[in-house]
Amino acid sequence: MNKKTIAYARQSLQKSNRESSTRGQIEAIRKYCCTNKIEIDEVWTEVASGKTMKREKMQHLIHHIKQGYVETLIVWRLDRISRTTKDLLTFFTLCTDHKVNIISINDETLGYENSMDKFKVQILASMAELQRNIISENKVNTNRVKFQRDHIPFHVTPFGYRYINKQYVVEENEAYTVREVYRLYTEGLGYKKISRCTEERPDLVFCQPSHIRQILLNRKYYGYYKGAHGVVASIIPAIISQEIYEKAEQLRHSKAQNRKHTVLANLRRKIKCPLCNHTMTTYHNRNQTNSTPVYACSQRFRKQYHACSMRPIPISKLESEALYVIKSFLSTDEILKEIHQEIVNQLKEKQARSKRTEVEIERQKEVLVHELAAGNIDIKIFKQSIEALQDTTHVAEPHIDTDEVTLQKIASLIEQKTEANDALWQLVEKVEVDESGALSGVYLKDLSINILNRKEVMKYESI
Repeated sequence: MNKKTIAYARQSLQKSNRESSTRGQIEAIRKYCCTNKIEIDEVWTEVASGKTMKREKMQHLIHHIKQGYVETLIVWRLDRISRTTKDLLTFFTLCTDHKVNIISINDETLGYENSMDKFKVQILASMAELQRNIISENKVNTNRVKFQRDHIPFHVTPFGYRYINKQYVVEENEAYTVREVYRLYTEGLGYKKISRCTEERPDLVFCQPSHIRQILLNRKYYGYYKGAHGVVASIIPAIISQEIYEKAEQLRHSKAQNRKHTVLANLRRKIKCPLCNHTMTTYHNRNQTNSTPVYACSQRFRKQYHACSMRPIPISKLESEALYVIKSFLSTDEILKEIHQEIVNQLKEKQARSKRTEVEIERQKEVLVHELAAGNIDIKIFKQSIEALQDTTHVAEPHIDTDEVTLQKIASLIEQKTEANDALWQLVEKVEVDESGALSGVYLKDLSINILNRKEVMKYESI
């Protein structure tokens, strides 16, 4: 396998009125490689902050290093990899483990094998982090001054506006859509119905249900701007009145308080769609007679029902299969013994804790008696303290003998139809289904295995 030499360049921001910093970095790297007769196989550039390693190209680079595809990494300066000391040292350790050479053309070739090399890297990493912190502090101070002068730093232009010459300007076509969204919502329509209206009416700009919600939450539409340094008024021209916004906000809160789950389901937010990987939600058509509650892909509701072709899955069928698999797994001899041992250990710990509490209460009573005899407290305080200690002993947990906990009782509890089901559902981490809607995986918390594949688990047969 031929290993690659990769040139990597990064810049934090891309401004339209400035030349790209990555272009200059790559030109300097190419000049260095030409002088030293180094052939570059690939050039990777990205625009992202160096405060984190969770960057697209950097994650691809780390993946290539772990796969053994990289021989040499060339950067303009060390802080292009990261401006955080911990992340940079971790990256150097990774490159050392996979025998990757790192060349920084402004810091010369860097190793990480002996003590002196590690010391050099740590100094350079600390300087990079210090420089980033200074830049960040200066930026915060500059933004504070701008804010005091009624300028908005790092603006995000909402739907309905354009940012021209450092000013917000109303875009009339989108602004009309915003007004209609508020009007329809205050008249009683929900996010999905309003979204359908924007799709059907030619005078409105189409908005998805999630976008409708963002519009209703945005205070900027009545001219209110709150930043990290305070509130600025009269910078953003109002599209709606504050009264309309507060009316919609009050209606939204009342709906949230009155909203209850109309569909009984135990696997909410625990199932992903096998086609698009979005969370499957519950759905029940209350207007249809004998409608079956189902788990359905959330994309079918967010994007007008045609974004995903995954068929709905009946809730009762899927949960019956999953519950059967869980009980079958927990009823195996090996798992029953582990559960029994864990229960016994917890009971012993509770009993030991209760014994320590009793000893501590008796000690405090003796201290109170000595304090009363010495005249440090009066009889009234003594009685109140004793009564408080007695109340503490009354709430102590009842004693349960560990011999009373048997494998048979645990197995019987698991097999109960209703009493133990709620506790069993709490154990589920996630459930997987295939494209046909059949159960393909059940994962419990703190277990990284699919218990459906365990040979001890019996196949589900509908009764």
